[in-house]
Amino acid sequence: TGGGIIPGLKCAQQLVKSIENNQDYRKNTKKIYKGLKLNLFVRKLLDKMNDNDYDTFMNSLNTPKIKEILANVDRDKPFDLLFALGKKTAMPRLLALILL
Repeated sequence: TGGGIIPGLKCAQQLVKSIENNQDYRKNTKKIYKGLKLNLFVRKLLDKMNDNDYDTFMNSLNTPKIKEILANVDRDKPFDLLFALGKKTAMPRLLALILL
C-alpha cells in the first residue's frame, strides 16, 4: 500500500487533534500502532519463508475469492483484511502450515 505513508499521515492528524483538544496522543494513535505491529508480524512471517513456502503462499492468493477480498477490503486496515481472509478462505490453515 503506502509503505507507511498513510499511517504516518494518520498519526499526524491525530497529533493535531491531540494538541487542539488537549487529548492523549498515544490513546488516539493506539489503533494505528496495532495495525503497524500486525504489518511487522506479517513481514516477519514472510521473511521466514523459503522459496517453496512463498510460491505456495502466492499461488493461494490467485483465486477468485481472494481477488474479490483484495479488491473490496481496504488493505490499509490490516485487521479488517486478515479477518476477511480468515473468514472466507483457508488462509489461516496455510499460514499455520508455513509456521509449523
